[in-house]
Amino acid sequence: ATANVVKIVLSYNNLRGLPPDFGGLVSLEDLRLDHNRLQKVVASIGGLNKLRILHLNDNELVELPNAIRKLKSLEELLVQNNQLVALPPGIWTLNALNNLMLDNNQLRVPPAVVIAKGTKAIMAYMKVIDSASTSRKVDLTSMSLT
Repeated sequence: ATANVVKIVLSYNNLRGLPPDFGGLVSLEDLRLDHNRLQKVVASIGGLNKLRILHLNDNELVELPNAIRKLKSLEELLVQNNQLVALPPGIWTLNALNNLMLDNNQLRVPPAVVIAKGTKAIMAYMKVIDSASTSRKVDLTSMSLT
């Protein structure tokens, strides 16, 4: 029964959390959790291999789980109007992601000027920042940050 569910909309439900085994919904492609009171997303979400759309706007999220980078089918990630302070390392490896909305969070990385430029700029910036941790060099010359 639940193994065949492809879309779940639980917006406007005052949810504070998700069950820890949420990742068991292996056929899920579209998950909409906007306008709740979520403070975190369970790590098991990384098991949703078919997930293409994830809406988390207007919650109380401070972070996204590192497991989110396992969502290789993810095309759309909307996390506007939360309290995110950072993005998980490796988020730029989500090659299918073509719509990443981060407005109105507490992010310092990437800065607002990069967020305003859209998904491609965000992903390129995050790649540079992540690789800087190993190379100890940050080259933002091609980012046109002004």
